[in-house]
Amino acid sequence: MFDSQVNSGFTTAENINISGHFTEISLLHASSNGYSEIYKAKRYGRWHVLKCLTQEASANPMYQTLLEKEFTISYPLNHPNVVRTLGMEQVEELGWCIVQEYVDGDIVQAITPIQLEQLCDALIYIHHLGITHRDLKPENILVTHDTNNVVLIDFGLADKADFAVLKSAAGTTGYIAPEQLAEGIINPQVDIFALGVILSQQKQWKRIAKKCMQANPKKRYLSVGDIKKHIVQPSPWIRRSIIALSLILLIVIGVSVQLYHQNAVLVVQQQAIDSTDSKNTALQQQLVEYQEQMDSLKDEYQQEVKVLKQQLHEANDKNQELSRKIREYEPHINHMFHLGPDSQR
Repeated sequence: MFDSQVNSGFTTAENINISGHFTEISLLHASSNGYSEIYKAKRYGRWHVLKCLTQEASANPMYQTLLEKEFTISYPLNHPNVVRTLGMEQVEELGWCIVQEYVDGDIVQAITPIQLEQLCDALIYIHHLGITHRDLKPENILVTHDTNNVVLIDFGLADKADFAVLKSAAGTTGYIAPEQLAEGIINPQVDIFALGVILSQQKQWKRIAKKCMQANPKKRYLSVGDIKKHIVQPSPWIRRSIIALSLILLIVIGVSVQLYHQNAVLVVQQQAIDSTDSKNTALQQQLVEYQEQMDSLKDEYQQEVKVLKQQLHEANDKNQELSRKIREYEPHINHMFHLGPDSQR
């Protein structure tokens, strides 16, 4: 009944050809004065990012160590707002590459409150692990196309206190904290300064940016967590406005409740009046019916009285007629029986 030679809609194991090689490799970014290049490549049906050394830097031990340091710092990171490093392997024609997830997004432009909170969450996370990014700038902050979420990328200049190699000052001009440039200090304050520079481009974040960009690190926010609190908590005038609106809302609710109760009382009273009117109408209807019955009985009684009067009148007429006839025949009767006036005694 069935043809055993016809293949089903499923691919058999013999037809599966899975290759671990990267294909469709294309250049995403190459810095004119940098040591690395960024490529986009496909493997297992998914896009990945490959970060490798340029041809000129690939033979330099310092740059090799820098690439290894970036991998060592970024590989353990696992946070929704931090790019995920998947491994490090040698790719044909590119050499040793850091393999990362591909983030489908664009460079951040105007940071929304939600995106700023996400960026703060990412910085809080890496700072908690003792990592300083050291190259915080818009180009290293992507906003995804699908979810509009922030993703922090590029840990090429990131550092930790326990690393003993490549401790010199680093960063991007315009975003480097003064102490980072002069002394090569590595702590969260340098990232806070750079965050302030980014936020200074937007009017709504001017107040936060001003404190972040203080030349003296001690006058900045103590941590990114403090910055996040100021994002969530409204400014004093907003709090006052909220309080005022809340009071107005309470007054409106109070008046509404009072009016509701008054209306409820009026409704009850109206229902009582309507009920009384209904009862009065029923009583009036009954009175009308009783009056109609009385009028009907009165008419009947009057008719009967009229009949009785007529009968009584006719009876009187008959009695008078009978008395007349008796008086008329009385002399004849007396003569017949010779009755005189004395004999009647």
